[in-house]
Amino acid sequence: MIIAIYIPRRKAVKDRRKPTLSIGIGSKLGNKHIIFLEIDGKNYNRLYDVIRYLRRRAINYIITETSKGFHVIGLRLVTWRELNSIWSDLKPYLDRKWINLQRIRGFAILRVCGKYKPFDIKILDLYVRGDLDVEVMKFLRKYIKLINECVV
Repeated sequence: MIIAIYIPRRKAVKDRRKPTLSIGIGSKLGNKHIIFLEIDGKNYNRLYDVIRYLRRRAINYIITETSKGFHVIGLRLVTWRELNSIWSDLKPYLDRKWINLQRIRGFAILRVCGKYKPFDIKILDLYVRGDLDVEVMKFLRKYIKLINECVV
């Protein structure tokens, strides 16, 4: 699911109230969710701890780097309750304001492009062991395509 998100510009003093269009991708696929995680800051130790958590649970993932941190997407369908449990387990490593906003929405969104120019998201790693669910594979293809289209 792809969603357009309006994000207020904080840095532009003249345009403080003027929203800028950003493109994001949503976690919800039917009744389930893809695992979305946002790590604020370029802290590789936090990233490695999140990766270890996912690997211990045999969860495949894709990592993208932004200008301000990392997005990690666990390539598994989970219930909303399971996703919230994962966020609770990883609370020390994740952006807590982002988690709270996602809980209010009832689904998660990660920005793909539009907030910064030049577009700042790049794929760092894709870890897949074994088969992926068909819906997860479709999601992954759309996500990678969207990132590539935003960069161009």
